[in-house]
Amino acid sequence: MYGSLMLWLALAISLSGLGRWKAALTVVAAGGAWLWLWHPAGIAWGWPESCALGLLLGGGLAPWTHHQQRAQALRGHRQRLEELQQVYRDGQERLEQLTRDNLSTEQRITGLIELYQFTKEASMLLRVPELFRALQEHAGRSLPYGHMSFIQVAAGSPGLSVQGAILSSRRATEERQELVQREADELLPHERALLAHVQRSTAAVWICAADAATVVPDLPWPADQSSLAWVPLSAEGQPIGLLIFGDLAQEFLPQAIIIGRQLALQLQRVLLYQQVEALAVTDGLTKLSVRRHFLDRGREELIRARRHHHPVSLLLIDIDHFKQLNDQHGHLAGDVVLRSVAAILKATVREIDMVARYGGEEFVALLVETDRPRAVQAAQRIRAAVAREPLRAYDEVLAVTVSIGVAAFPDDSEELAELVDLADQALYQAKAAGRNCVIAYGQPAP
Repeated sequence: MYGSLMLWLALAISLSGLGRWKAALTVVAAGGAWLWLWHPAGIAWGWPESCALGLLLGGGLAPWTHHQQRAQALRGHRQRLEELQQVYRDGQERLEQLTRDNLSTEQRITGLIELYQFTKEASMLLRVPELFRALQEHAGRSLPYGHMSFIQVAAGSPGLSVQGAILSSRRATEERQELVQREADELLPHERALLAHVQRSTAAVWICAADAATVVPDLPWPADQSSLAWVPLSAEGQPIGLLIFGDLAQEFLPQAIIIGRQLALQLQRVLLYQQVEALAVTDGLTKLSVRRHFLDRGREELIRARRHHHPVSLLLIDIDHFKQLNDQHGHLAGDVVLRSVAAILKATVREIDMVARYGGEEFVALLVETDRPRAVQAAQRIRAAVAREPLRAYDEVLAVTVSIGVAAFPDDSEELAELVDLADQALYQAKAAGRNCVIAYGQPAP
């Protein structure tokens, strides 16, 4: 009996080793109790022998029980690891969303700051090209476009006729943009199609090349742009312009609309100022600028030309034998001649040039970025246009000619008053040479 007890204890201790003793003793006790209470051998052998036999029969359950506990613990660890991994993934997604939201918020803040700066600066500008340069500077920092164009149209005009120069901005680098100015008749094919489209729909639109056929069926797609967005500009229900963006991401369209609306407000103010200014600085008979306004603008232009090292030329134009024409045909016929010559001058020079009635039958023109040789060519075109155009004054057809004197900046002088004086000297030479001719200051008479 005692030998069996010692065997039972030795086996129990050996099974209990290194942390498994609780499971081993539990198995031994349970096995012994079962044999002693329920198995016939337990009644015959007694308690120690029953426990020893229980150990032999049930002790094999200890490693299995321990394995099950380890497996259950491992499953718990794996489940916890999966939960932690899911928490990590959720955190990563949340972090990425916060980063995107933060970037979007920063972009919106930048856009609002640039819009405020543009509004502040634009409120002091009085010319459309200056307004577009300010837009180029501030919108370029908040809108990632590749190309931007502004087309001004005459308010209330049928067919949205282009008024003024077409202004374009192309992003050369991340920090530098190029300003391009085109004449009104130099519309690109896609610009012409969009002008026709906004007559039917005034909504701001963003499209990519794949959607062009469904939105604007007749749109010639520009090969160098992946997307187009346009914002029609209006004032008091009348179209006044069109703002076109190339390669602008779709998510920036709402910001482009806000900028377009602000541009429309500023453009409306500029146009109103120009109308008021025209009443104050325009000659009532010829609709040209008056002398005072020409001198003010001319000084500004010479300052700009000096800063950018551009040539400028001044033309002084006088109608030949005008006093004799007035005496012979009357002042009403003289007024018709003045209006007709003024119209020819406006039609012959470029829109960026300045033309004014200088006094009496004299006119003056300032040709920007034009040197002496090209100024003489322009003067010859004016002279020829007046000479070949028969002027009808009521019931009479009058033959009219002009004489023109030319002076150049900076070759002849850098002061506007002196340029006028030198051009007047050249004009005097042209009169002395027989009239209906062009003479540049310092050049011999023909």
